[in-house]
Amino acid sequence: MSTIDLDERSSIEYFDRCAADGVLAEFEPEELERLEAVVDRWRLAPGERVLEVGCGSGRLTRLVGPRLAPGGEVIAFDVSLGMMAAANRRRPLLGARLAHASVSCLPLADGAFDRALCFCVLPHLLEPARAFAELHRVLRPGGTLWIDHLADRADVNAFHRSLGGELAEHLIPPDSVVSEDLESAGFEVVELGDGPTGYRGLALRL
Repeated sequence: MSTIDLDERSSIEYFDRCAADGVLAEFEPEELERLEAVVDRWRLAPGERVLEVGCGSGRLTRLVGPRLAPGGEVIAFDVSLGMMAAANRRRPLLGARLAHASVSCLPLADGAFDRALCFCVLPHLLEPARAFAELHRVLRPGGTLWIDHLADRADVNAFHRSLGGELAEHLIPPDSVVSEDLESAGFEVVELGDGPTGYRGLALRL
């Protein structure tokens, strides 16, 4: 399935180039060590339905899928066709359904998911309030939204500024702004800000 609703050309072009160059294809060993603690924090369980926002090449997806077996499912999506092609090439390893879609216009049923994962995507949400509203819609009551980066806000923002062009404006906003957008979408903010593994957030779908 494919649904792209917003003008996300800067992100799409950047990540298409990354896919063509083989960038972001795998995690580095040091990243995998820290990522294990992040995935443990999500408390994924067999039988759950999980939505992965901005799945890229599927490098995280392949770690999530096995934790949902038996009976669970991860649906992973991205706006970059280049990244989706990379994910599709390793689909047998993912145990996932893949979709070409924007988080601001999801072709998914209301209340269909137990958890939504936003790993390394918060700065790329061009309309965060709208994106959070869509995630609220597709999560069941009591479902959880997890936001994570493997670096703190200052380092993430410094890296994006170093990219130049439009991506230089793709930054993690102040916590007060993110909290306001989450709460206006109907979430209760449980945790938000820099933590031991990097920038992290947890919001409960009311």
